[in-house]
Amino acid sequence: MTSNELNARIDELWAKTKAGELPREERFAAIERLTDEYITATGKRPEPAQLDRLATLCLYEEVTDPNEHKMLHEPEPVLSDRQYDRRKKREWWREEIEVGAAHVTGKRATMFKDENDTLQCAKTTYYLR
Repeated sequence: MTSNELNARIDELWAKTKAGELPREERFAAIERLTDEYITATGKRPEPAQLDRLATLCLYEEVTDPNEHKMLHEPEPVLSDRQYDRRKKREWWREEIEVGAAHVTGKRATMFKDENDTLQCAKTTYYLR
């Protein structure tokens, strides 16, 4: 099996998955069979780009979930590259915000005691004007 043949087989798996013909468990088994077949035929693992496509195919339901609030609703949410880029553009990330001392009007820290009874700071909130 050549690399081009592997790409064609991966395309087939994607098409079946998108059409709803390949449920999750069957898809996992098909991916494992395909990678084993490729390794047996060539003696080496698939290229990183091919493995990336197969990994994304494993997470098809998570990656294609259009719910904008899945970060709140899912215990371990997975974002596609597009979803991550959209989220990054829409939100302010803490490390991107520069706060000068003159702009801070208040500060509140949330504290807790860990299992060793040591006081720990969980979260610090700055109030800006």
